[in-house]
Order: sequence, then structure tokens, then C-alpha cells
Amino acid sequence: MATHELVTFSIEGKVAMIGLDRAEKRNAINDAVIAAIERAVEHAQEKARAIVLYGNGPCFCAGLDLVEHEARPAEEVFHHSRSWHRAFRKLRHGRVPAIAALHGATIGGGLELAASCHLRLLAYDQHHERIR
Repeated sequence: MATHELVTFSIEGKVAMIGLDRAEKRNAINDAVIAAIERAVEHAQEKARAIVLYGNGPCFCAGLDLVEHEARPAEEVFHHSRSWHRAFRKLRHGRVPAIAALHGATIGGGLELAASCHLRLLAYDQHHERIR
């Protein structure tokens, strides 16, 4: 199942692999990404026994994509975070454990996403390349 071009999804054995796939924006989270993460997590909860969440490109996640918020009034930005909390709650309180595979920058909302997982791992080989 491909949930969205911004988030990839696959099942490897009994493990759901959810990848942030917005490398050109350092996997910054916008409305479409958070919706795709939520759909992928829901599907993983039904089909898998574990979830691995990772970022493609140079980092795990640079946090909130501020471009979408430029035109929003401040109070709307505040209420907007509820969609993030709903998606992160599904990850944290779902029936299967979630593992965040971190590399590079993990900032702001990216750190919140990682903290929503049950385990957080960071792995590099001797050349400082991410191990997959």
C-alpha cells in the first residue's frame, strides 16, 4: 500500500516500514504529511506486529514546514496542532510497538514524532552513512 508520495509504506515480514519521503524539504511535516502518517499508522496497526518509522534523505525530520503557516492567523496555528496530536497519539497508544530510526536532524515536530514512538534508535556505519 502506498499511502502518499510524501510517506512510503511497506510491510516486510510482520514489520510495517513507514518512511518520510520529502527529502528535499528535510522531511518537514505539513498537513499532507501528517495526514499520510496517520493513514499509514492506522494501516500498520491492522497489518503488522511492529512499526519502523524512518526518514529518507539527509535527516529524520526537520519539524514543522513553516511555509503553510505563513498565511494562517496565530489562533489557527494553535488549533492546527491538534491534527498532529491525534496522529502521534495513534502511534503512541496503538496496539503494536513503534520504533523511530533516527539519523541526521530530528528537530521540533520531528522530535515530537520520534518521542511518540516506543523506541528511538540511531545507527551509522563507520562512514557515517545511515544503516538501513
